Amino acid sequence: MRLGVHAAPTVSYISTSQPDAETSPALKFGFGLIADYYFAEHYAFSTGVDILSSGGSLTVNDTVRDYHAGYVQIPITLKLTTREFGYFTYFARFGGGILINTNESIDFDPDIPRDQQLDSYINPFGLTFKFGGGTEYSFGGATSLVAELVYHRNLIDNLNNDAGGLEKNRSFRLDYVALSIGVLF
Repeated sequence: MRLGVHAAPTVSYISTSQPDAETSPALKFGFGLIADYYFAEHYAFSTGVDILSSGGSLTVNDTVRDYHAGYVQIPITLKLTTREFGYFTYFARFGGGILINTNESIDFDPDIPRDQQLDSYINPFGLTFKFGGGTEYSFGGATSLVAELVYHRNLIDNLNNDAGGLEKNRSFRLDYVALSIGVLF
């Protein structure tokens, strides 16, 4: 068992199937705890707890919506590692994660009167598929520096499409790419 911490700047964006929608990405940030349980020499179940922010801009019918969402994520992945080459070990990771929405805000341009806004624009739960790869640099013993590039794809819609201008039969998902830097002990 190895434990660690990490920080992850992300590029978050809204992917949608609505043809008349335009999207723009947002730079966000996340951090968390890592727990790798090795059940064989080069194979581990990896989990932890992540605190992350997500969002992006969505333009429909000349109205710009800037979404900002905070999440607690419980990742559940399989980690496959190589043998050590010098001080480096390389790995691939795939699996998923459960998202719990902790906060949200949305900015409209032009402004929409408060009495016409919904109570919530972001669904309370999410489910992601994630895959990525990276490297560990060993400092000796069990301590190593970790760098990883990970793609996160939401499997269910994150945005409430009851909002005006969003089509009911279309998908609206908050996806992101993260560069995770951390230390394993």
